[in-house]
Amino acid sequence: MEDFFKEAIHYFFPKLNPKIDWKRGFEILDKELAQIYPESDETHRRVDMLVKVWLKNGQEQWILFHFEVQGYPDKHFGYRMFVYFYRLRDRFKVPIASFVILTDADKNWKPKFYRYNHHGTKCTHEFPYLKLAGKTEADFEGQTNPWAIILKHVLFCLQGNWTDEVLMKAKLEASDEFFALGFSNEKIQRALTFIKFFAQFANPEFFDNFDRQIHIIQQEKNPKMGLLELAREELLERTFEKGMEKGKEEGKEEGIAIGADLALGLVIEKMLNKGTNPKVIAELLDVSMEMVLSIAEKIKIQLN
Repeated sequence: MEDFFKEAIHYFFPKLNPKIDWKRGFEILDKELAQIYPESDETHRRVDMLVKVWLKNGQEQWILFHFEVQGYPDKHFGYRMFVYFYRLRDRFKVPIASFVILTDADKNWKPKFYRYNHHGTKCTHEFPYLKLAGKTEADFEGQTNPWAIILKHVLFCLQGNWTDEVLMKAKLEASDEFFALGFSNEKIQRALTFIKFFAQFANPEFFDNFDRQIHIIQQEKNPKMGLLELAREELLERTFEKGMEKGKEEGKEEGIAIGADLALGLVIEKMLNKGTNPKVIAELLDVSMEMVLSIAEKIKIQLN
C-alpha cells in the first residue's frame, strides 16, 4: 500500500484523487498507529495509513485511510467497520476514508453499512467496497493501474482448481504486466514478491523456477535489475553469515549490525571486481560514492 499509495487512491477513491495536488507529494506518518482494535481482532487483515496530502486549493490535509480485506462472510462485519471508524476518528481527529476488499466466494454477501436505531437514536455508517467474487478477469483487462493487476491475480488464485503449471503461467503474466508499467526497481521487486507467494505452488521447485524466469525477464527488460537481484541475494547471505559470527563475539544485535556492514562491503567489492561502474553500484545499493571509491582503492581496483 505504501509503494503504490498514489495508485491506490486513484483506483479506490476516484472522486478524491483529482482533488489532491500530487505534484507536492505526500507524507505517511512514520510511526505505527496506536493499537485501537480489540485483541480478538488482531488476526484480521487491514492497513491503516495516516497520510498528509495537499489539496489543489492549497490546503494541507491529513487523511487516515483504512483498508480492510475480508475473506469470509461475517454478520457482524458492518458493526466492526463502525467500531474501527469511531475509534480512529476519536483517536486522530482527522477525516477517515475506508475501503473494503471482499475476497470470499459468496457473491450475494455484500456488506456496505451498519445501521443502529434504538428508541429514536439512529446512526448509519456506510463504506465503499469491492467484491472480487462478482468480477471476472476481463473486468481488469487493459487497465494500467497496478492494483488492477494485483486484483486480477488475486481473483485468479481465489478461483482455485489450477495446476502448478497454470499458476506459474498466471504469475509470470502478472509479473510481465508490472514490468511494463515502468515503476522503480524497488517497487517492482516488492510487487514480484507478492505475486510469487500469493497462492502457493504445490511443488516447491516451482518457486525456484519462478525466480529463474523472472531473472530472464529482468535481464531482457532492464539489465540493472539483474545486478540488483544479485547484490541483494549476496547481502542477505553474507549478512546472516557474518552477523552470526560476530554475534557470538559481541552480542546478537550488535553482531548482526557489524555483519551487515561487512556484507555491504563484500557486495561492493564483488561488483567492482566484476567491472560494475561505481556510479551504478552507489545507485543500486543506495550508498555514497565515497564509500565505493574507498573500497576500490582498498582492493586496488583501477577505475577508468
